[in-house]
Amino acid sequence: SASQLFTEQPQTEPAAAKMNRSLMQMLRTVCNMADISRYAASTRMETRDVDAFLLELFDKAQALTGSHIHLSFEGMKQPVFSQIDPEQLERAVYNILSNCIKFLPQDGWIHASLKRCGRMLHLTIEDSGSGIAEDLRGTIFSRYNREVAVEDTRYGLGLGMVLIRSAAAQHGGTVLVDHPDGV
Repeated sequence: SASQLFTEQPQTEPAAAKMNRSLMQMLRTVCNMADISRYAASTRMETRDVDAFLLELFDKAQALTGSHIHLSFEGMKQPVFSQIDPEQLERAVYNILSNCIKFLPQDGWIHASLKRCGRMLHLTIEDSGSGIAEDLRGTIFSRYNREVAVEDTRYGLGLGMVLIRSAAAQHGGTVLVDHPDGV
């Protein structure tokens, strides 16, 4: 059994753990690749209260971030009904949060806010991380573009931001990346 192997040969445990992480990363990549074509092909729009939907998403996400990250959401505190694809929007928000969390310092923070601007809704997500390096910003929406070492597991294959942009486009929007001072 595997536990016997680790007991008899403890040096194999780190190798097995590394292999397990690699397999999980590969599974996540394959799922993202499948989602890219599916998201581009179809949407399942429903009328939903966007403010309540996002509040629920951020509440669930807080449980996943752990106690060392402060996550807050400032909604509009009133129903805002719109046509959305809940699955796409949830996946996009979780991809953004995942990217934030991977690069946050210990005791970091993430703040999201939803505001109306005319007929559009703007979801802004800010964090206390280092941000996207300026030399990478022009390529973050390119599929499979990866300019960092494969060993750095914080970076995927370049599909998360493509999924985020695709979901925004399916909802009549876009994604903007900014790096204001200190945020």
